[in-house]
Amino acid sequence: MRRIKRYKNTLVKVLQHKDTLKQFLEFAARWRIPWLAARVLVGMPRPLYRQDTPQSGTRSRRILVLNSGKDEFFRDIQEIFRNDTTFELVTWPHYAIRPMADVLLDRSLRHDAYVTNDPAIEATKPRYRKFLTAVWRRHQAMRPIDAVISANFGYCIQREMAFALESLGTPFIIVQKENLNAATEERRQIWRQIYKEGRGPFGGRRILVYNEMERDLELDAGIVSPDRVEITGMPRLDRLHRWRREHAGPEADDSPARVMFFSFSRSDKIPVESGLNKDWGQFCIDTHRAILELARKRPDFQITAKTKGITRQNEELQQMLHSGDGELPSNIHVVTGGDAFGPLSASRVVVGFNTTGLLEALALGKPVIVPRFGEAVDPDLQKFVIDLGDAVEYAETPEQLQLLISKHAEKPLVTPMELHPNVQKILRYWVGNDDGQAARRAYEAIRREIMGA
Repeated sequence: MRRIKRYKNTLVKVLQHKDTLKQFLEFAARWRIPWLAARVLVGMPRPLYRQDTPQSGTRSRRILVLNSGKDEFFRDIQEIFRNDTTFELVTWPHYAIRPMADVLLDRSLRHDAYVTNDPAIEATKPRYRKFLTAVWRRHQAMRPIDAVISANFGYCIQREMAFALESLGTPFIIVQKENLNAATEERRQIWRQIYKEGRGPFGGRRILVYNEMERDLELDAGIVSPDRVEITGMPRLDRLHRWRREHAGPEADDSPARVMFFSFSRSDKIPVESGLNKDWGQFCIDTHRAILELARKRPDFQITAKTKGITRQNEELQQMLHSGDGELPSNIHVVTGGDAFGPLSASRVVVGFNTTGLLEALALGKPVIVPRFGEAVDPDLQKFVIDLGDAVEYAETPEQLQLLISKHAEKPLVTPMELHPNVQKILRYWVGNDDGQAARRAYEAIRREIMGA
């Protein structure tokens, strides 16, 4: 009996293995067996745990959150449903949809090249949509889902899924993670073309965006009608507003002198489509060297350098941070990817360039310094710089960057209860959240689509 039980356990593990499940889904799509695909998908959901969310109460509704692999998106979702006791949130593994798309959807299609003039390629879209519709009908009969949420309207393998679900009455809702595609007029024109000519119309129920500029971009590109896109603000910023108000007041005199540096690469936020044969080059090098030199001059400063988690960029950034004698000072700690909340909230001053991390720092009430020299003032490249106005301080040279950092790091920080009007204005413009209520707005929008009131 013990041997039989061991064999059964082994068989269960094999059947639940990622490669086995992918093979089942590929087989089901290739031979058009929707009930098999539905049965596999029904067994895939796992709870999307949310640390701060009460788990008590009866959850009468179920929401499927599609796995985008984006930490920021999941932090938005966590904040939106932080106080909810109505909805059960589940997620599929990131590979759940891909095997079916690989079989039925032409593989030349991409996120930004989904619209084509090729009849053979276009014919694969309704084929994929028809199969997904049949799969979802059977899935709903076995384990109903009340709504599906994704991070971007343009994900290639989800485009037909949005149409399929809507045809069966299941809301397909986007909590749009991107918010800087229209940050400058040049970026706006590039992304308008991508949205209009590359991605095409959205087939789901509603898109929730952070700011007015993203809403206007989507409307101008014709990918969604005005009644189906709504500005709610960046939900994950609520946690930072909450922290600031809870920790308002002077920092202890003996608090460590911590500095947060958002590392950046030579090509950050310069669209390939711009056609510019320029990047942040020497400016990027000089900024990193200034941070490195400051760490050596001031061993009393604890500096956290956060990178994005992209392998090629990380290698480049590690080389810059290890320049000179090749040794990284012991007071520099490099963090790759993940949530910046911990080091951000612990810092006295934050440094960075062209990143939404600076907006998070402003919401926390931190002084923010932006380097502005070298290629950062090149007229061609300035078109791709996020302007934070007078909500931040600017360093015009590497030497001034070190002086400004030292000025703030040397003295305890006084965290404000309410933000300065200049900072509020910037947060409202860029992320639609100067009040800490974005999650509530997003939650109500989602709830309306599901509950009808």
